[in-house]
Amino acid sequence: MAERRSARLKAKADKSAPAELPSEEPERTSKRKTPPSNNDKLVRKAPKTKSQSEESKDELTGQQLRPKEEHVMKEISQSPVQVSASTSNGLFSSLPPETMNLVLEKIEDKASLGNLGKTCKAFHSLVMPRLYKRVDGSVTFHAHIAKFIRSIEPALTIEQRKQLRKEGQYKGQQETFPDNVDEKRKPEIANFIQQTVFEIGDPGQKHRFIVYRFIEELLESASNLQVFAATDLTEPMAKSLAAKNDLRALHLKVSSERTSDALPLATIKGLRHLHLETSLPYTTEGSPLTLIWNSRSTLRSLVLDKSCFQNFYKNKMDKKEEPNGSSKPQYDFTTLKSLSLKRVSMDPDEVDAITRAIDFTALETKPEHEDPGMKLISSFDTLTSLTVCDAGVHSPEIPNPGLKDALVQAILKHKNLSTLQFTDTMSIRGWKAPYLKAQTVALFIDNLPKLRHLRFYSKAKDLGETAEVLSRGRNLETIRIELPSRSSEKNKEVGNKFICDLVPPILERDSDHDMKIYRWEDHSKIKQVILGIDVWEIGSKLGPFKKGMLKAQKVTSSSDPRRKVMYRDITRPTFLWMGDIFDRVREWVDEVTKDLT
Repeated sequence: MAERRSARLKAKADKSAPAELPSEEPERTSKRKTPPSNNDKLVRKAPKTKSQSEESKDELTGQQLRPKEEHVMKEISQSPVQVSASTSNGLFSSLPPETMNLVLEKIEDKASLGNLGKTCKAFHSLVMPRLYKRVDGSVTFHAHIAKFIRSIEPALTIEQRKQLRKEGQYKGQQETFPDNVDEKRKPEIANFIQQTVFEIGDPGQKHRFIVYRFIEELLESASNLQVFAATDLTEPMAKSLAAKNDLRALHLKVSSERTSDALPLATIKGLRHLHLETSLPYTTEGSPLTLIWNSRSTLRSLVLDKSCFQNFYKNKMDKKEEPNGSSKPQYDFTTLKSLSLKRVSMDPDEVDAITRAIDFTALETKPEHEDPGMKLISSFDTLTSLTVCDAGVHSPEIPNPGLKDALVQAILKHKNLSTLQFTDTMSIRGWKAPYLKAQTVALFIDNLPKLRHLRFYSKAKDLGETAEVLSRGRNLETIRIELPSRSSEKNKEVGNKFICDLVPPILERDSDHDMKIYRWEDHSKIKQVILGIDVWEIGSKLGPFKKGMLKAQKVTSSSDPRRKVMYRDITRPTFLWMGDIFDRVREWVDEVTKDLT
């Protein structure tokens, strides 16, 4: 039956009733128009937007704020300008320069530092002096020349760049130059350079000159240079260094061929840090060793490597003291705090002379002792990497002492060790690091299951037994063994024999497993073997062949011909192994910089 019309109207009224309840709120006032004023244009430009509720609130209270309306409009119009001014330097605008320098010191990546300098002018002015404070270049072979040029050329004038391009055209050089500019104007970044570190390896006989020329021009441009370190030296470099008024630290290697080129260095005075490696028993006149005497009142650290003092001490230091009525000895080196003599040769008279010239009781940097080190690593067991330096270094007259039992036991506590290295600084000529016998190596292999990289000293006659022990290392990836000095051909012979002793026990491993294809990587992780400076790679599949590599050789199991592995000599060019030496040069520069600042 159809519903009556009156019932339908009643139901419709009931549904609309709840929706009408909120209508009890006060009726909104109509939008009030503000009178025209001079600030209308600025109000329309204000970026601030309001929601509908905020607009209604302002409209309701507009009558109360009307007397101050003009003042409010001025504040609104000025606020965007004030905000932009206060944030022009970012969140660091309130930090003093000293604090900003501490923050920037933590940024080691030059690319990140350069990107930071591009954000604003404030950061640019802070970053640029730090970004170009040190020029670091390494040319170990010809392919590095382009990168070397790009690191130096921004600090040179246009005139210098054009001249160098006339002398030789190489990748990395600027090819075009702007017109109507002062070609002799020095770039701003040249004034920021305070340190230069250069490794000059073997770029090729025909290309070595361009490396020298770029360094020579850089020294002419860097007027505020304080620290200079290089593995080679030319006469123009020596003349430029002698003309530097702010020079405070030198790290030089002067070979016998460079004796005459180093003569201008004799005029340098006031050095605070000197690291000098020579190869001849220089006399005092016009020699690099005169640097020591000229800076005797300012030197704070002195490192002498392979320097003989036969004539130097006799003519300069070994002089009789004049009676002055005082029993207190008069030392020549009054500010010296650190002294290191490496591979030197001194007779008793020279020893007496140096003890009268240097107050050894005033030296601050002292060698570390083994006992405190052993006590330290014995106090916990969480190390994953450990380098033991100069442990057990001994005179050649003393038989090989090996490692102390206390040190071995302290190392074995660290079950998570993945890297274990034994190194030495060889600070005394003829002294030797202890050779590890196969029994000691076995302790490390059997008790350090996570060991991946192992470096130690050994003798050729012990390598056969040592190879058998090393083959038990399930996780070993790199084996590096330092051998007594011998010819490269002898090292290669010893290395090939060592690999032939190392590999067979591994090939026989898991012999009960039936397999169609044998993969070395499934049974051993050993990838690289290093003996001295000679390097071999091992694997079922070797990397692509490169220039200088020898033909790969094969080792096959005697019990199963299917089990075999390849190995190849991948020894790098002569000068590439010097990377470790150049790293020490950089560390020396870092230490010197801390003292100078």
